[in-house]
Amino acid sequence: MSLDDELGVPGLTMGPGIGIQIPSTGKLLAMGKGYATNDLFSNHDVVIASDDNGKHWRTAHIFNGTDGAGLDEPQLALLPNGHVMANMRTSSTRSTCKCRAVSLSTDQGESFGPVSSDA
Repeated sequence: MSLDDELGVPGLTMGPGIGIQIPSTGKLLAMGKGYATNDLFSNHDVVIASDDNGKHWRTAHIFNGTDGAGLDEPQLALLPNGHVMANMRTSSTRSTCKCRAVSLSTDQGESFGPVSSDA
């Protein structure tokens, strides 16, 4: 089964970065950009998760609506305190700052807080 089939929506492009693994649980997290025609994924950064070492994947979080407008080139980072940071480039056409957007997860990537500027 392809990742598109497993997530239920075609057009998720992963990267440009790499995924991360939560040491305490082994959970894998990766982030990509949705290019599908389905409004759920279309033009939004998406976090996907696997709890079985990559055999199966599911959507963990979608940066859409006001928290995901104009974001691209997403990357995840595991912080020393165990939180997960999503770091995304802001679009020059939708953002007034030339900065990166960041959002933190305190629950191993299942949900993320508000998107803010790192400027």
